[in-house]
Formats: sequence, structure tokens, C-alpha cells
Amino acid sequence: MNVPLTRTADGFDSQMATNYFGPFALTNLLLPHIRGRVVSVSSQLHRLGKPHLEDPAGRSRPYKRLNAYYDSKLNVVLFSTELQRRLAASGSTVKSIVAHPGIASTNLVRHTFSGRVMFGSLRFLLNDVEQGALPSLFAATQDIPGNSYVGPNGPGSVKGYPKIRKPAAAGLDTRTAAELWSLTAQLTGIGERLPTIA
Repeated sequence: MNVPLTRTADGFDSQMATNYFGPFALTNLLLPHIRGRVVSVSSQLHRLGKPHLEDPAGRSRPYKRLNAYYDSKLNVVLFSTELQRRLAASGSTVKSIVAHPGIASTNLVRHTFSGRVMFGSLRFLLNDVEQGALPSLFAATQDIPGNSYVGPNGPGSVKGYPKIRKPAAAGLDTRTAAELWSLTAQLTGIGERLPTIA
């Protein structure tokens, strides 16, 4: 999160590659072997993101560290939305679900001074590491519908126990999700068609 600009061999900014392109590619490669569900990890900060369909890899626009994080997490929600649509259209029973930890006291914000200050002084308002993992565990194990968005049940979904919440409307935009999927498939060379799934 909020890391200085570095680029992968493919020219993707490292935040977008780590948070979105990598999980997209890995999920598509593993799909023929998945029987239950795919849980993608996003952030409440996806609400501040933009999909940048003209340049999803961030090659031609100025790099802004936090914006790159927000955008990558919105792309995760859009990916999950389109994956669920494709799974349902293929007749698969596999589910696509998104989880987010709220704000957990981890070293994620080590590149952000204000984040380090907040984590130090307001720790009592945040999830500890174990509680921050609960939404992902809930999403992976509970009987919930595909396209669910799971996060803490407290105010602002910052702290608490897992609950099905609602993502930003931008994350449920099926047209944008389909276009982003197609562009990502072209950029990665993976995922143009959904593989055969049990």
C-alpha cells in the first residue's frame, strides 16, 4: 500500500500487479481445479478508486501512490463481479466472493506516515491481526451467495466481526467489469475465456 513507483517486467506498477493483475492471472490459471469458491481480498478504500479502462496497467498516466492502491482494490471488486457473472453463465456452482479486513493493525501502512501515527495512537479502534483475518475466513467457509462482499460489522466497516456488506456501486458495474476483464486478459495473456470448471 502506498509504495513508491516500481514496475514489473510487463510494465505494470507494482501495486496494481500485486493487488490485481497477479490475483487475476493466478485465479484464472487455477479455475479448472477450484470446486468451492474464490475469495478475493479488497479494501473499503476501493470506494475511492477508478477503473482507468484507457490504461489499466498505469503505464501512461502519472503515478500517484495512494490512488494506485485505491484503483487496484476497485479492480479486485470488478474482477469478482465479472468472475461471478461468468461462473453463473457457465453453469458452474463455484462462487466468487470479496472480503476486506476493515483496518487491521498490520505493517501495511509502513509507507504512510499518517497511517503509522493512526495505527499507533488509535489502535483501540482497529482490528488486531487475528480479527482482521475473520472476514476472509468467513467468506471462505460460510454458506453465503456468490458476489457477496464481506467485511467487519462495525461503523464504516472498520472494526468488528464479519458481516455481508455492500461494495461501492462502481464495483458492481457489470459493463465496466466485463470491459476491465477483457483488457486484463489482453494485458496478461490469461483469462480471455473461462476454462472448463466442475
